[in-house]
Amino acid sequence: MKQEEKISGFNCPNCDFFIEVTLKSLLYSQSQDCPSCLTKFEMDRQESKQALGLMQKLNTVIENIESVKDFTPEGY
Repeated sequence: MKQEEKISGFNCPNCDFFIEVTLKSLLYSQSQDCPSCLTKFEMDRQESKQALGLMQKLNTVIENIESVKDFTPEGY
Protein backbone atom coordinates (compact mmCIF):
# COMPACT_ATOMS: atom_id res chain seq x y z
CA MET A 1 0.00 0.00 0.00
CA LYS A 2 1.45 3.37 -1.03
CA GLN A 3 1.55 5.98 1.68
CA GLU A 4 -0.54 9.02 0.79
CA GLU A 5 1.68 11.99 -0.03
CA LYS A 6 0.90 15.27 1.67
CA ILE A 7 1.14 18.35 -0.53
CA SER A 8 3.15 21.13 1.07
CA GLY A 9 2.14 24.75 0.93
CA PHE A 10 0.11 27.38 2.71
CA ASN A 11 -3.20 29.20 2.51
CA CYS A 12 -3.05 32.70 1.11
CA PRO A 13 -3.80 35.16 3.91
CA ASN A 14 -5.70 37.38 1.44
CA CYS A 15 -8.05 34.91 -0.28
CA ASP A 16 -7.47 31.59 1.56
CA PHE A 17 -6.49 29.79 -1.69
CA PHE A 18 -4.04 26.92 -1.06
CA ILE A 19 -0.64 27.72 -2.59
CA GLU A 20 1.39 24.60 -3.32
CA VAL A 21 5.08 24.99 -2.56
CA THR A 22 7.77 22.56 -3.68
CA LEU A 23 11.33 22.18 -2.50
CA LYS A 24 12.61 23.35 -5.88
CA SER A 25 10.34 26.41 -5.89
CA LEU A 26 11.67 27.41 -2.47
CA LEU A 27 15.26 26.94 -3.61
CA TYR A 28 15.10 28.53 -7.03
CA SER A 29 12.19 31.00 -7.12
CA GLN A 30 12.49 34.49 -5.76
CA SER A 31 8.84 34.50 -4.72
CA GLN A 32 5.64 32.47 -4.52
CA ASP A 33 2.52 33.86 -6.16
CA CYS A 34 -1.07 33.10 -5.24
CA PRO A 35 -2.75 31.75 -8.40
CA SER A 36 -6.09 33.10 -7.21
CA CYS A 37 -5.49 36.72 -6.15
CA LEU A 38 -1.91 37.13 -7.50
CA THR A 39 -0.47 38.24 -4.16
CA LYS A 40 3.31 37.82 -4.19
CA PHE A 41 5.14 36.29 -1.22
CA GLU A 42 8.89 36.82 -0.99
CA MET A 43 11.29 34.97 1.27
CA ASP A 44 14.03 36.88 3.08
CA ARG A 45 16.82 34.75 1.65
CA GLN A 46 19.45 36.23 3.97
CA GLU A 47 17.42 35.47 7.12
CA SER A 48 16.59 32.02 5.71
CA LYS A 49 20.17 31.20 4.67
CA GLN A 50 20.61 28.32 7.14
CA ALA A 51 17.27 26.72 6.21
CA LEU A 52 17.99 27.15 2.50
CA GLY A 53 21.36 25.43 2.98
CA LEU A 54 19.65 22.45 4.61
CA MET A 55 17.01 22.34 1.87
CA GLN A 56 19.77 22.36 -0.77
CA LYS A 57 21.41 19.35 0.93
CA LEU A 58 18.04 17.57 0.99
CA ASN A 59 17.49 18.37 -2.68
CA THR A 60 20.91 16.90 -3.54
CA VAL A 61 20.06 13.69 -1.67
CA ILE A 62 16.71 13.43 -3.46
CA GLU A 63 18.36 13.98 -6.85
CA ASN A 64 20.97 11.29 -6.06
CA ILE A 65 18.24 8.82 -5.08
CA GLU A 66 16.26 9.61 -8.24
CA SER A 67 19.35 9.08 -10.42
CA VAL A 68 19.94 5.55 -9.11
CA LYS A 69 16.32 4.54 -8.56
CA ASP A 70 16.02 2.80 -11.92
CA PHE A 71 19.60 1.53 -12.01
CA THR A 72 19.90 -2.15 -12.92
CA PRO A 73 23.32 -3.80 -12.62
CA GLU A 74 24.67 -5.38 -15.81
CA GLY A 75 23.64 -8.97 -16.31
CA TYR A 76 20.22 -8.63 -14.65
